[in-house]
Amino acid sequence: MTENIKEKDTNSVGLFNFFITVLLCAIVSLSTVIIYDRYFAQKIVSIDIRSYMDEQRSQYLAGKISNEQLEKNINYIQQVISALPNNNVVLMGDAVVKNAKIIKLERK
Repeated sequence: MTENIKEKDTNSVGLFNFFITVLLCAIVSLSTVIIYDRYFAQKIVSIDIRSYMDEQRSQYLAGKISNEQLEKNINYIQQVISALPNNNVVLMGDAVVKNAKIIKLERK
């Protein structure tokens, strides 16, 4: 009878250890995938430069913005591109057909 109780305790401890192992493996695997996706996986983003430059040109020709403001707005494009993480590949919005995140440039 004592052997029967020990077998039940051993089985329950073994089952508990199995579930802990499965849980830890799932947590480690999920963490690895999240870290890889966040910091290492290449992501394609596009920037709609053409429409932004058309808007700036029309505002400049209409006299709504000065030459200095136009230069600041053009430098804003470089600031936006520089602010993106290193794992982002930047394409012009005209080159992308679909399935890429498009960044609209808007000067506030």
